[in-house]
Amino acid sequence: MAGIYLHIPFCVQRCSYCDFYSSTSLELKDKFIKACGNEIKSRKDYLADSVADTIYFGGGTPSVLHPEDIDKLLNIIVKHIGVSKDTEISFEANPDDLNPAYLKELKSVGVNRLSIGIQSFRDSDLLKMKRRHNAKQAVKCLEDADKAGFNDLSIDLIYGLPDLSVDQWLFNLRQIEYFEVNHLSAYHLTIEKGTVFSRWLQEGKIKEAEDENSLKQFQLLQKYTREQGFDQYEISNFAKDEQYSKHNCKYWKAEKYIGLGPSAHSFNGEARHWNQSDLMNYLSDFKSDNKKSSSVIREEILSPFDKRNELIMTSLRTKWGITKGEWEERQHLQSWDDFVLEVRPFIAKGDMIQNDQCLRIEEKSWFRADGIIASLFRLEGL
Repeated sequence: MAGIYLHIPFCVQRCSYCDFYSSTSLELKDKFIKACGNEIKSRKDYLADSVADTIYFGGGTPSVLHPEDIDKLLNIIVKHIGVSKDTEISFEANPDDLNPAYLKELKSVGVNRLSIGIQSFRDSDLLKMKRRHNAKQAVKCLEDADKAGFNDLSIDLIYGLPDLSVDQWLFNLRQIEYFEVNHLSAYHLTIEKGTVFSRWLQEGKIKEAEDENSLKQFQLLQKYTREQGFDQYEISNFAKDEQYSKHNCKYWKAEKYIGLGPSAHSFNGEARHWNQSDLMNYLSDFKSDNKKSSSVIREEILSPFDKRNELIMTSLRTKWGITKGEWEERQHLQSWDDFVLEVRPFIAKGDMIQNDQCLRIEEKSWFRADGIIASLFRLEGL
């Protein structure tokens, strides 16, 4: 099975923390829908004979589109790419866009999983992040989503914000108890170059969260979600009753997927492809639906080192870790026994565990997982 990702590159305004590619030129939405439809047609063979069982609308802000636009793109996908009957169709949305009428239309066109960018239930946090919604709207959209019959509901929250206390983070987490949320994505703030937060940091207007406070918030996140019946299946993702994001699991398990729209990435098993982060070039390039090649798509053929490092990077972020079978099937640079020997110091310190021909990072050490993973990378020629 394969996945389809559509990057909807529009935002009404940019959030303080965001470095994803987006444009505020909302007047170009109709041209984008046409170009994206043409890209689907021109790249219909990318997944070869694989059938897609996940479709993910991300961004940007997909909820700035009309449901009829979503329906149009879904119909083109079904016509030109093999799609299973029980496909997970995920849709990222902002709370202030999700009124009852919009939710009803989304459901009618086939969207069956909502991922709502709440980020915080505190107005002071939302103002700092330059979110368009307020706390009241966050609560209202969750109530409306439940009434509209969305049983597969995920929300995003951010911790590690400047000046966010452990108690304030607990307040945000506790709001989940009041809604039928079966999935949570909780991310620690990363201040990226070129963002508003980055400028404020340089100007001394904000300070990065202290490591000790960030660790306490992460540990609270783990404790609280466990008590509420959530399973931490990836460092930043938690699900009830195994309601994992089927689409995102494809990234962590190196399954095939095609990315459509400016800045979207694709993977066919041997190479990665990505579209340039340029809406105008994208619109120009996909004016026609009969293109044999594209000037906006870039390619990287994965070397044996790339395959090894990516397997480590994606698999060790999950509760499933790396199995001996996956290691031997997906890379041929290093034997399983040699890899086990390499990670033995982490096993001795209690950061990693080995059982049933599987290696994984212990949950208590997931806060430091990026450092552990990076230390295991191998660079070609060194």
